[in-house]
Amino acid sequence: MRRDRRLASHPASAPLFVQLVISRLLTIVEIIKQADQGLSSPFLCRGNDGALYFVKGRASGRASLWAEWLAGHLGQAFGLPIPPFCIAEVPAALIRECPPELRPLGIGPAFASRKVKDVQWLELAGTPRINKALQRDAVFGDLAEQARYADRMTTALSVWDEACDKVPLEWWWENDEQDLPARFDPVAACTLAARCATPDFWRTL
Repeated sequence: MRRDRRLASHPASAPLFVQLVISRLLTIVEIIKQADQGLSSPFLCRGNDGALYFVKGRASGRASLWAEWLAGHLGQAFGLPIPPFCIAEVPAALIRECPPELRPLGIGPAFASRKVKDVQWLELAGTPRINKALQRDAVFGDLAEQARYADRMTTALSVWDEACDKVPLEWWWENDEQDLPARFDPVAACTLAARCATPDFWRTL
């Protein structure tokens, strides 16, 4: 999905661009609990590979799934230490059998980020414990290097189209009937991110 091929009303035309069948190699086999941290209702789950994942599904909303997926790709391209992530399938049978408080995860494709040992929630108060180079990359504290960061971010945006190509068809829609477009515009989001090449972007940090 190249930017020059996108339509203004992109969600409604998603079937034109998302024709390939995405192979979801990870299946969620156990929903353990709702995560202790996270603003968009992630769940701690186990995949069929035996690893633990923080998983966001229906309860998080389509826009949150898009944001996680694209931010993960951009973060990796930028060089940040992003935990492995993927699109995972949550089977309907699993949701039917689990306790009511775990069912909001929902069925279908979800965003899964692998649980990594010794990784903590990032808060500004904790940044002094992070090495200086990663501090600059994670919180953009060194504005004297704006040009270098702008170049890195612009380069990272080269993965945007490929990431959008891999989004499941279901994420383009808010409902199962697929007649209500998702409340996320990847074209507008990409345009906003591309402002990193302008001075105005850095004034907002």
